[in-house]
Amino acid sequence: MLPEAGGQSLPGATALAIQLVMDDVLPRERTPAGSASPQEVCLFQRQSYDIEAAPGPEGVVWVRVSLSPGACTRGGPLPNDAGSFSYAVDVKQRRILAARWP
Repeated sequence: MLPEAGGQSLPGATALAIQLVMDDVLPRERTPAGSASPQEVCLFQRQSYDIEAAPGPEGVVWVRVSLSPGACTRGGPLPNDAGSFSYAVDVKQRRILAARWP
Protein backbone atom coordinates (compact mmCIF):
# COMPACT_ATOMS: atom_id res chain seq x y z
CA MET A 1 0.00 0.00 0.00
CA LEU A 2 1.34 3.42 -0.96
CA PRO A 3 1.04 6.42 1.33
CA GLU A 4 -1.85 8.71 0.44
CA ALA A 5 0.18 11.94 0.65
CA GLY A 6 2.72 12.88 -1.98
CA GLY A 7 1.91 10.15 -4.48
CA GLN A 8 2.08 10.68 -8.21
CA SER A 9 0.42 8.70 -10.94
CA LEU A 10 1.91 8.37 -14.42
CA PRO A 11 0.12 6.93 -17.43
CA GLY A 12 1.92 3.88 -18.82
CA ALA A 13 2.76 5.71 -22.07
CA THR A 14 4.48 8.46 -20.11
CA ALA A 15 6.44 5.96 -18.02
CA LEU A 16 7.58 4.17 -21.19
CA ALA A 17 8.65 7.44 -22.83
CA ILE A 18 10.66 8.40 -19.74
CA GLN A 19 12.33 4.99 -19.67
CA LEU A 20 13.31 5.21 -23.35
CA VAL A 21 14.72 8.70 -22.87
CA MET A 22 16.69 7.85 -19.73
CA ASP A 23 18.11 4.76 -21.44
CA ASP A 24 19.33 7.10 -24.20
CA VAL A 25 20.67 9.82 -21.89
CA LEU A 26 22.26 7.47 -19.35
CA PRO A 27 22.46 3.87 -20.55
CA ARG A 28 22.55 1.52 -17.57
CA GLU A 29 25.87 -0.01 -18.61
CA ARG A 30 27.56 3.40 -18.89
CA THR A 31 29.74 4.28 -15.92
CA PRO A 32 32.13 7.13 -15.17
CA ALA A 33 35.85 6.62 -15.64
CA GLY A 34 37.82 5.47 -12.63
CA SER A 35 39.46 8.88 -12.43
CA ALA A 36 36.12 10.75 -12.54
CA SER A 37 35.61 13.66 -10.18
CA PRO A 38 32.73 13.60 -7.66
CA GLN A 39 30.87 16.01 -9.97
CA GLU A 40 31.32 13.69 -12.97
CA VAL A 41 30.15 10.70 -10.91
CA CYS A 42 27.06 12.69 -9.91
CA LEU A 43 26.25 13.43 -13.56
CA PHE A 44 26.12 9.67 -14.24
CA GLN A 45 23.38 9.12 -11.62
CA ARG A 46 19.79 9.15 -12.85
CA GLN A 47 18.51 10.60 -9.58
CA SER A 48 20.49 13.78 -10.35
CA TYR A 49 17.91 14.71 -13.00
CA ASP A 50 14.32 15.95 -13.01
CA ILE A 51 11.86 14.89 -15.71
CA GLU A 52 8.98 16.76 -17.31
CA ALA A 53 6.66 14.94 -19.70
CA ALA A 54 3.56 15.90 -21.67
CA PRO A 55 1.38 14.03 -24.13
CA GLY A 56 1.54 15.15 -27.74
CA PRO A 57 -0.41 14.25 -30.86
CA GLU A 58 -0.80 10.70 -32.19
CA GLY A 59 0.96 8.77 -29.44
CA VAL A 60 3.91 11.12 -29.09
CA VAL A 61 5.15 12.06 -25.62
CA TRP A 62 7.41 15.08 -25.12
CA VAL A 63 10.06 14.55 -22.46
CA ARG A 64 12.50 17.05 -20.99
CA VAL A 65 15.39 15.97 -18.78
CA SER A 66 17.10 18.65 -16.67
CA LEU A 67 19.76 18.53 -14.03
CA SER A 68 18.03 18.92 -10.65
CA PRO A 69 18.62 22.31 -9.03
CA GLY A 70 21.55 22.03 -6.67
CA ALA A 71 22.63 18.62 -7.96
CA CYS A 72 26.24 17.94 -8.88
CA THR A 73 27.55 21.26 -7.58
CA ARG A 74 30.42 19.66 -5.70
CA GLY A 75 33.50 20.70 -7.61
CA GLY A 76 32.17 24.00 -8.88
CA PRO A 77 29.29 25.33 -10.93
CA LEU A 78 28.19 23.65 -14.13
CA PRO A 79 27.42 25.49 -17.39
CA ASN A 80 23.85 26.82 -17.59
CA ASP A 81 22.90 24.33 -20.31
CA ALA A 82 24.44 21.29 -18.60
CA GLY A 83 22.05 18.39 -18.32
CA SER A 84 19.07 19.76 -20.23
CA PHE A 85 17.72 17.55 -23.03
CA SER A 86 14.41 17.50 -24.93
CA TYR A 87 12.92 14.49 -26.70
CA ALA A 88 9.92 13.50 -28.79
CA VAL A 89 9.05 9.84 -28.26
CA ASP A 90 6.63 7.68 -30.27
CA VAL A 91 5.38 5.31 -27.59
CA LYS A 92 3.36 3.20 -30.04
CA GLN A 93 6.54 2.38 -31.99
CA ARG A 94 8.74 2.48 -28.84
CA ARG A 95 11.26 4.82 -30.45
CA ILE A 96 12.76 8.26 -30.10
CA LEU A 97 11.69 10.54 -32.94
CA ALA A 98 13.90 13.52 -32.12
CA ALA A 99 16.35 14.67 -29.48
CA ARG A 100 17.73 18.11 -28.77
CA TRP A 101 20.88 18.37 -26.69
CA PRO A 102 22.62 21.56 -25.62
